[in-house]
Amino acid sequence: NQWPPMALGKFEKDNVIYFLSMGVSIRPMPWVSYLYNDNAPAYRRMEIALAVSKDDYTEEEITRMAEGISGMVDIPWRHISWLGEGHTIGSGKLPAPFESIVLSAALYNGESITLPEMYGDKVNLFWTSPITLSEREFAHRRPNGGYELLEKMIEGDVTHIVRKRDAIV
Repeated sequence: NQWPPMALGKFEKDNVIYFLSMGVSIRPMPWVSYLYNDNAPAYRRMEIALAVSKDDYTEEEITRMAEGISGMVDIPWRHISWLGEGHTIGSGKLPAPFESIVLSAALYNGESITLPEMYGDKVNLFWTSPITLSEREFAHRRPNGGYELLEKMIEGDVTHIVRKRDAIV
């Protein structure tokens, strides 16, 4: 009984558990048309994904991370906001030392995934990557800091697959 209607799919391949939101992109996110005007069709729809290595995390930790993602997908409508590349979101469902996630399509390094358009709009697939307090603070210190954090993560070989790691900043 929520809008947009949504589900969280679970898949497994090569010892990695994947979660993918489904249905979120049916409704365009608030504010995007205002912020992006004529370019809004490229940004106003999204789905969120999570990929977690079973070699690094227990089934219980993976389930808690998925619960956290499930609770994030309706943020744009609950808070009349939007989610995009480099945005950070706090979560109490992450294993230490992580306390937030950063959204990114740029961290993805797997086989090409193309989501179908929704009502003529591109659907963005944002991968969730857990970040530490110091990484979140780094991202929030300056305009576009989320992009700078993602650049450092990519330089540090952090990909869309969540593995145990040390802070990069």
